[in-house]
Amino acid sequence: MSTPRFVIGSFDDLEDAIRAVEDLRRHNLPREAINVLGTERTLVKCTRLSALAGEPRALFDLKPPEGRIVCLGQGLGDALRAQMNESPTNLEQAFGRWLLPGHARALGAVIVRDGLLAWIEIRTAEEERAASLSLLSSSRGTVEVHDLVAVPA
Repeated sequence: MSTPRFVIGSFDDLEDAIRAVEDLRRHNLPREAINVLGTERTLVKCTRLSALAGEPRALFDLKPPEGRIVCLGQGLGDALRAQMNESPTNLEQAFGRWLLPGHARALGAVIVRDGLLAWIEIRTAEEERAASLSLLSSSRGTVEVHDLVAVPA
């Protein structure tokens, strides 16, 4: 099995995230590849985003300030659920099992401030290019590419 690879975009605005996911679908990225992570208070009320990325697949109750976390989509939700079973108390700790500390901290901070993270699972160079361009065109935040590998302790 190959290492999962994701293009990750951060969004402070729900409408920007919706535009990005709509653009991803226009570029024929499969719905199954699209994951959106955010707080329940931000995501649950947005039926338009659920229609594009999928119903909530994972709910996590974390300590404040994150609170309840929702993941729309399946690939990330399943991987994150496995990480949460290992007892991290916040997303930075969960992300830190895959990413370098600075990246984990920055991505966790997006959720703390009620932003959204779009995690797009990619399998080809063409998908990586399409996902990167779609997220860059809609996001005022960062867009990064990460392989989900265990970071040595």
